[in-house]
Amino acid sequence: MRSRKPPSQAAPASLTAASPSSRNWKRLLALVVVLVVCGLAWVAWSVLRPDPLQPAREALDRRDFQTAMTFLSASLNENPDDTEANLLAAQTARRAGDFAVAFERLKISERKSGRTEPLTQEYSLIKVQQGDAAEADAQFVRHIDRPELAETPLVMEAYLEGRLRVLAPRSDSEMNAQKAEVAGVAKLHRAVDLWLRLRTGKADTVQGLVWRGRIQVFENEHTKGIASLREALELDPNHFEARWHLAMAVAQDSPPEAARHLETLLAREPESYLIRFGLARTYRMLGRTQDSQRLLTELRAARPNDPSVLLELANLALDAGKVEEATPLVTRMLELAPDALPVILTASRYHQLANHPDEAERYRKRAESMLADQQKKLESSPTQP
Repeated sequence: MRSRKPPSQAAPASLTAASPSSRNWKRLLALVVVLVVCGLAWVAWSVLRPDPLQPAREALDRRDFQTAMTFLSASLNENPDDTEANLLAAQTARRAGDFAVAFERLKISERKSGRTEPLTQEYSLIKVQQGDAAEADAQFVRHIDRPELAETPLVMEAYLEGRLRVLAPRSDSEMNAQKAEVAGVAKLHRAVDLWLRLRTGKADTVQGLVWRGRIQVFENEHTKGIASLREALELDPNHFEARWHLAMAVAQDSPPEAARHLETLLAREPESYLIRFGLARTYRMLGRTQDSQRLLTELRAARPNDPSVLLELANLALDAGKVEEATPLVTRMLELAPDALPVILTASRYHQLANHPDEAERYRKRAESMLADQQKKLESSPTQP
């Protein structure tokens, strides 16, 4: 007979099923793994995800403030309380000269995060760029010998814009003892030199050369200033400021070149009052009286009490020997700007042509006295920084 196999015995419970504690441990381990993976994924995403403000930063690198603000506005429409975006928008607006928008964005950031150090700095730079001399000097001293600070280049930018806004508001502004001393001009040179050393991109280099040219023209170094402005325009033929300041710098010695630059600018901004006035004055110097008359008539219709326009119209009439036509123009400009040297000189010329020798002599002597006072102030200005 065959022997019967003994019935198989049941395996111990520990070999057929995990204990409850073992199952819980495995579940916990799986949960930890999932959390770690999710955490790593989040860190990777935070590091590698596209910066939503990157397009604005790239536009700022090109000094394209308008495009940068367009990107920032779009970002803030989606997240109006974004502190970083609001601060960058404030900085962009301030650099573009739109101080109202800059203040608005800073206030939004301040309501959200309080008065942080970056906000305090930006409030200060608004004052600097608006022309606050005390604030400008404080920022200059704090940063001129600290190129390693991230904010130093933008401090130099605000300093240059603000000081030139006060010292040389017009392209033909020149240094005199009332507005600046040699030490002040030396600071401007130090600021622009540091800017050019720290900001080597094309757009920033061009801007630095424009500042340098403006400073050189302001301190009566016209040849050097024109060379700096030409260098800037060669690097970027589309740079508005470079072409405008170059046109103004060469207007006296080379009106044809000035006219070419201004015509190029007018094609870009046909409604610009400033460009049209500059071109009208340049056309008068070139003897293009009809073109000058047309532009000046349009400008007078827009601003009937602008002394500069009245002055150009008066000189245009006097150039043609039309004394009667010049009479109301001279009368009005003397009412509006009785102490302006160009007005006094034109008044003397008018009375000479009108056969009023006593009045002509009176205005001539007054002009000579004003010129002598200016020369004394220049000679008495400091010569050491």
